[in-house]
Amino acid sequence: MAAAGMATYAAAKAIDSLLGGRNRKAIREAREEARRANEEALESKRQATDAMNKAAEALRAAAAAEEGRQAAENDAAEARQRADEEAEARREAENETADARREAEVAEEERKKADERWRKGIPPEFAPTREEVDAMRDKYGYIQGLRHFAIVGRSGTGKSSLINAFRGLANNDPEAVQVGVNETTTEVTRHADPRNSKCVWYDVPGAGTFNIPDWQYFKDQGIYMFDAVIILYADRFTSTDIALLKTCRNCSIPTFIVRSKSDQYIRNIRRDSGYETDPGDYQSRFTPAFVRAEGKARDKFINETTADVKRNLEAAGLRPKRVYLVSRSVLMKVVKAEATGAAIDEHDLHGDIVDIVEGA
Repeated sequence: MAAAGMATYAAAKAIDSLLGGRNRKAIREAREEARRANEEALESKRQATDAMNKAAEALRAAAAAEEGRQAAENDAAEARQRADEEAEARREAENETADARREAEVAEEERKKADERWRKGIPPEFAPTREEVDAMRDKYGYIQGLRHFAIVGRSGTGKSSLINAFRGLANNDPEAVQVGVNETTTEVTRHADPRNSKCVWYDVPGAGTFNIPDWQYFKDQGIYMFDAVIILYADRFTSTDIALLKTCRNCSIPTFIVRSKSDQYIRNIRRDSGYETDPGDYQSRFTPAFVRAEGKARDKFINETTADVKRNLEAAGLRPKRVYLVSRSVLMKVVKAEATGAAIDEHDLHGDIVDIVEGA
């Protein structure tokens, strides 16, 4: 604006000079002065425009910087929030881990206490619920109105062979339970009785086969769901048999103590006494000497077995209980109502089982 004023002033002055009769030189100088003044005015205008443009650019840059700052603050706030959430999740995970560790420690302590109670002869604190019993019965195909028998005991006692004998089947029969030198049963198996539709037999994996406490075996195998349990042993009546007997008693399950392979043990006792017969001489089994040796071996086996079971039951704080001495071959003949003169307790055992079935 100041440059424009100066140009006007210069023009006026030139006119005065002209009116005053000045020469042409003065006019040219005036024009030149006016031109320079106009150029200066244009330059000032350009400078003003540039300044305004720079100011606008600076404003835009400032706005962009402010926007960037705000975005950075937002990102920082979100990062802080995520960090807080992660820290909270970490604390929760640590708390859950600590809780799980404490629960595991409590469970382990309870297991140790249960094992210790069991070793001392104190029954475990286990009582199956109605739901547990129903679930296990559904699993094993329990049918109301039938009698379900489980044969349990240590591996190698002849559980599968005894089930076959109760069913009147030889071990090589197509419908027989598989038998073997080693434990062949890896899970509880159900077997209908072809001679008695009211009776169902269950072959239970051998106690002592798994590295678990006896009471845990009783629970895991669902032995508490059966109507009666046969505790079978062969060479020795062990703490495992006592444990099974106690848990069955605590759950009010009828039990039978049965010693298998009696014919083999009697034969071994007779041989150990010095009396042996020629396996090919069948008639030698009817000589007075053989009959006397067989009778002595039989009496010794019965007396020693009865005394051993009685002693073990008393030591465990249990009431006296009968032990049935049987052999598979004789029991099968009894079940099939075939003649046999070598029976010990096979008739009584079969009769007591029938009484339970008929009482269903």
